[in-house]
Amino acid sequence: QIFWRRNEDAGFTAGKSVTVPYTGSGQWQTLYFNPKGYAEWDDRTITNLRFDPAGGIGSTFEIDWLRVLSWDYNNDGVTDLVQGVADTNGNGLLNLEDRDANGDGIPDGWPRFIANAPGSTHFHFNETGNFEGWTTLVGGKLNLLGVENGAMRAQVLSTGTNTPMVIRTALHLQAALIYGLIIRIQSPASTNSARLYWTHDVAGAGGFSAARSIAFSVPASATPRSVYIDLRAATEWKGSMITSFRIDFPFSAGTTFSIDSIQTSDGDYDRDGFRDTDEGSTDLDNDGLANFEDVDSDGDRVSDAEEVRRGWNRINPIETTRDSDGDGTPDAAEAIAGTNPDSPADRPSLAIQPEGTGYDLTIQARPGRSYTLQRSNQITSWNSAPVIPQVAGTPILKWHAQSNAQLPNQFFRTAISSPLEMHDPLHGGSPVVEIGTTETAFLDNGTLRMGTPTTQGGSINFLAPSGGTNLVNWYDPGRLIQQSYYAGEKITRTDQSGSWTPWAWNPIQGGDASGKKSQVLEMTQFDSGTGFFTRTIPLLWDMTIGEKAKAWIDQWNQFEPGMPNVIRVTCRLTCFRDAADPWTVAPRHQELPAVYLIRTLSKIVTYQGSSPWTNAPAEDVTANIVPGPPWIRHDPSENWVAMVNPTTNVGVGLYSPFGKEFWWVGATGTATGGEKSPNTMHMAPLRTMRLERNSILAYRYWIVYGNVDSIRQRIYELHSKYPHG
Repeated sequence: QIFWRRNEDAGFTAGKSVTVPYTGSGQWQTLYFNPKGYAEWDDRTITNLRFDPAGGIGSTFEIDWLRVLSWDYNNDGVTDLVQGVADTNGNGLLNLEDRDANGDGIPDGWPRFIANAPGSTHFHFNETGNFEGWTTLVGGKLNLLGVENGAMRAQVLSTGTNTPMVIRTALHLQAALIYGLIIRIQSPASTNSARLYWTHDVAGAGGFSAARSIAFSVPASATPRSVYIDLRAATEWKGSMITSFRIDFPFSAGTTFSIDSIQTSDGDYDRDGFRDTDEGSTDLDNDGLANFEDVDSDGDRVSDAEEVRRGWNRINPIETTRDSDGDGTPDAAEAIAGTNPDSPADRPSLAIQPEGTGYDLTIQARPGRSYTLQRSNQITSWNSAPVIPQVAGTPILKWHAQSNAQLPNQFFRTAISSPLEMHDPLHGGSPVVEIGTTETAFLDNGTLRMGTPTTQGGSINFLAPSGGTNLVNWYDPGRLIQQSYYAGEKITRTDQSGSWTPWAWNPIQGGDASGKKSQVLEMTQFDSGTGFFTRTIPLLWDMTIGEKAKAWIDQWNQFEPGMPNVIRVTCRLTCFRDAADPWTVAPRHQELPAVYLIRTLSKIVTYQGSSPWTNAPAEDVTANIVPGPPWIRHDPSENWVAMVNPTTNVGVGLYSPFGKEFWWVGATGTATGGEKSPNTMHMAPLRTMRLERNSILAYRYWIVYGNVDSIRQRIYELHSKYPHG
């Protein structure tokens, strides 16, 4: 039992305690106490802890360590609360301690990130009865039977005049984020050709048409199969905002099929460093995963990325039988064990010797591996024994097994597991990742430092050169660098702020006008710890009671590869508003994003000429700014604005190719003041959108630090690297 005291009182009480069972008598056991959710814990300052051990008078015990955890103990990108305290693979580590909790060789955070890569759109149909916005035509040839057991089921009818199809509208997806669409489908019908259609917001484009479609093949399969639709070269795709999808299934009447998921890919779905289209949709190891979604395509338990690094064949499991050094252990097994497959003196070896009334078994431990001792009396079935923890840094791992008179023959072996070595998407760079007691995550690569606080909705409240002072203004929750959206008509409601009434539906990442903060549901690492993902329930800005919007705001922050002074931010809004809420769905300007910087960055530079991307001279537009709000309209034809210190010409540039209608740019107060000053600089690129009650919006932008010339140079490099945004 763990007790605590707070700064409001002095005593330990049962109401300020958590009890967990201890079952490891005579063995080491990790106990996890979770006080989150207790009224006496949440939002309190804890001053004392008291630990009451199990056992009665005369019992002895040892404590190896006590640790206070914040979010993610093993830094695998999945929160402790999600992973839990079970020991799924039986290796003596709680799931929250184990980076590969199920022992499949794939880090726990990887499958989760694969399904939720930056800016991705996914429909997993995991909630019974929830079609996630997909519909079919009234009077059409397709009947949607329901959503259950993780799949959307449908049947082709024999009547009707329309092609069997499913449709998803209310999308606002930056096409540049999407290289392919993946449909995981199960159909008993013979192989058929289906077709994907889409619409976009380019003026005069109209609705669905053959020009905006692509055919794909649906294989006949009794189990779900993933089909990859390559959109890279599709007509009228990149450079636009995708507004709806339609999938036609011209199956014969009576055919029943199910869709497990529909999701987008940015070109490397399984994050292994190889293009989806190069890996293909075949399933080499017959594990139910196509090569493009399988980090170990040939099934030899060595990842594709590591095989290429070693010069091995990633699509042939020959390493499971090849023994390069002739030591009796195949190359693949040595890679898993962490030994050298080219040195016969270095191989996995378990030693045993009598000790007291049993046996001591030892093995040389290798970094990043987990070991489980297994025992058998017949070598046909094995039981696992827990690992005895060793002193940190000890290279030898040891178990002790008691003799058993009932089992005269005993055999021992170790099961060695190693998370597959994954490709590092940033090709090196190791930003410092900190999650401390302030619940703020920092990315710092030695050039630039960025802070993402949970206390301000997962927005960006800190940006500075490493070791420098903050350039972001966070005077109130409406400032910061954050996501902010608008939908529907302006209405007057009870508990609205007097300064913000009437007002539209306006979810704010930071919080509301009364100073209440939006709730961060999750903050996790992604891409090998080189970035942070946050999921937030935003508050409605105009309210004073902390009213939560019926939406999620997701954000991915990461350094742009090869550009240490550039941060790439990918944003996603998922709406699930009530069908008859009072705001309706009128179109509104969207800030993509809203940026507030310190007032001393008072010089404003951009380019508004008619010859973009030609290095025509930039313009100092500072003189055009008058105190706001309202802000002044500008039309940057290269989609960037820089705000810098007029003395040093150094500051922050914003490049937002998705927000390309016009920008609000302005200032408030005199040109003095820091991060908490009411004086501020503001810029927001805008694009008009009609956010429906079930809309999904996804886009990205870049923040650049430096002087005006270096900012513009980086933006030109980004434009060349990502010509469609």
